[in-house]
Amino acid sequence: MIPPLQVALAQLAAVWVAGVAIVVALVREGPLGGVALAYGFPLVAALYAGAGLLAWWRRPANRLGPLLVVGGAAFLCVSLANTDVPALIAVGTVTATVPVAVVVHLLHTFPGGRLRGRASTAAVLAIYVVALVLQIPIWAFTPEPPPFDVVLVSPRPDLAAAGAYVQQVCGAVVVLVTVGLLVRRLSEYGLGQRRVLAPVLAYGVLAVLAIPLGGRLLRQLGLGDDAVWIQLGLLAGVPVVFAAVVLRGGFAPTRELSAFVTSVTSSSGSRDELEQAVATTLGDPSATLLHRSPDHSGYLDTTGTVVALPALDEDRAAVSIAVGDRPVGAVVYDSRLNDDSEAVAAVGRVAAIALDRQRLADEVSESRRALREASSRLLSAADRERRRIARDLHDGLQVSLVRLSMQAHQLAQEPLGAESPAVVARMAADVDEAAAALRGLVNGVMPAPLVERGLAAAVQELAHNLPVRIQLDVDGVPARLPAPVESTAYFVVAEALTNVIKHAGARNVAVSLRTDGSALVIEVVDDGRGGTSEGGSGSGLRGLRDRLDVLGGTLTVADGAPGTRLRATLPCA
Repeated sequence: MIPPLQVALAQLAAVWVAGVAIVVALVREGPLGGVALAYGFPLVAALYAGAGLLAWWRRPANRLGPLLVVGGAAFLCVSLANTDVPALIAVGTVTATVPVAVVVHLLHTFPGGRLRGRASTAAVLAIYVVALVLQIPIWAFTPEPPPFDVVLVSPRPDLAAAGAYVQQVCGAVVVLVTVGLLVRRLSEYGLGQRRVLAPVLAYGVLAVLAIPLGGRLLRQLGLGDDAVWIQLGLLAGVPVVFAAVVLRGGFAPTRELSAFVTSVTSSSGSRDELEQAVATTLGDPSATLLHRSPDHSGYLDTTGTVVALPALDEDRAAVSIAVGDRPVGAVVYDSRLNDDSEAVAAVGRVAAIALDRQRLADEVSESRRALREASSRLLSAADRERRRIARDLHDGLQVSLVRLSMQAHQLAQEPLGAESPAVVARMAADVDEAAAALRGLVNGVMPAPLVERGLAAAVQELAHNLPVRIQLDVDGVPARLPAPVESTAYFVVAEALTNVIKHAGARNVAVSLRTDGSALVIEVVDDGRGGTSEGGSGSGLRGLRDRLDVLGGTLTVADGAPGTRLRATLPCA
């Protein structure tokens, strides 16, 4: 999809082509249609517009491009004075010196495209007053032959000469102020930047001075007929040189960075918007923003596709971006459009902060989602456990107790006889059965050995009662640990051994529990058929993982060669 700005600039370029063609056609029909110089102004206007549109497209955050387009419009207005339409001649005559004011405006805004400080603002306002207001005595009192006398008020050459003198003096003052401001501004840049900017600004000042002073000097050198062409050529070179330097770089893009920061902070923070902001700031529609993969093995684009960085001999280049010492991504750009990697790196540093902010937001969002899912699973597990306990009580212990109650009523109502010992024996057996059921129920909720003797003893008793050969190592477990740690560790071992018996078909199992610093490490390794993975584990292991997450622990399940290895870590504090 083509960005809206590029579409608008393409439409503006088409309007400009049509406008220049129309003006050329009008000049051809005018009284100076056979004079080559009459076509010089539309040509210069086209140069300004073309350079401005290119700079605007490549450096949207820099206002120098729009200003160059305005300069082209000023030259096009001046060329209207060479037509045969009275209203257009009036426009061209009144705006005859506006192009010079635009060039001065360009000098004050170069290279960022914006006025800096009150002094520059005042100087630019003054030069437009000189170009428009102080031009009035010249066109109002200078006699011109028809049809160029449409704005003549009265033929007073003396007043016209006085007005021209005042205009030249005031214009010279503005130019001197401009030179002083430019010299002071150059001192703010580094040596390398001054080497680029100083010649360009000097050329711009020369082009401005060539209008009031160049004519006399060139005539003294015998170039009277070509003086206007030379002056026009100097002004025509301004957009070419200025746009070339802006597109090349070579100066600190503080304005572009400021606009970039504003766009980033006001956006939604999506990677697509961030990449578009980077491309706009660099003036490179092909620029892409990559972010580091979670395992730091490569770079991913906005769609999550792995992307390789360009080779050194390609036209594409890349600048890595980082937050502190931690790499977070890279900016890939067209090195033919931006040969100043430092400018790209400056944009990248801002983008890195935005990328890291997005990463943190994603992690927080993922953590919240995982917490909600874990909480839901824990609630479901608790509900299932309560239902299991209620079912066991109803179907097991309650039945035995009801039967005992019935037998007790029978003994109470019947006289003691020969069958009484048998009835008492059955009651004793039922009591033992009910007690066993109660012990099993309690043991399922919280094993008695775990409560009474600790984790190591409980795991030993669990292993002893299972129908599989288990190599047990619990020597590294302290006598007692915090109750939540002991219960969670016990159920990890119990669930792992249950999975081995039900699904693995293993002949040997190794269970190891040890403390590693401040954490309890649990490992269960079997020689079964394998095929179990953490991602595909059942609800039992998923529930354990939720319990471990609550306590800050971790759980990994991986296939070995052969068998399965389960490893859990649990903080002991």
